[in-house]
Amino acid sequence: VRSAIATERQKRILRGDFTAIGDLALAGGNNQPIFDFFDGNNTLPVLEYPIRSCASGASGCWTATSDTQYTYTMPVSGTVVFTLSNNRFDCPSADANCQLLTQ
Repeated sequence: VRSAIATERQKRILRGDFTAIGDLALAGGNNQPIFDFFDGNNTLPVLEYPIRSCASGASGCWTATSDTQYTYTMPVSGTVVFTLSNNRFDCPSADANCQLLTQ
């Protein structure tokens, strides 16, 4: 996801478009495609093969909690909230689960 965001940002810069990336999913909800399209534009895919968001009560999966916040539910317990801001996809670096996923 981070690589896709960086690539899209560079493409926009080369086109002279400095608009920030606003969201990473066309639709929300449980068991729906997530990380499918940038800014709701179905011609700008985030991932070539989007994954599905969490089904109700599932773990080891992602949920779009807003246009700019995405929560990963850890396989055993806990969650990590990633925020899309300034064309970056980050979680709080002090969060232990964030460290597990990103370091």
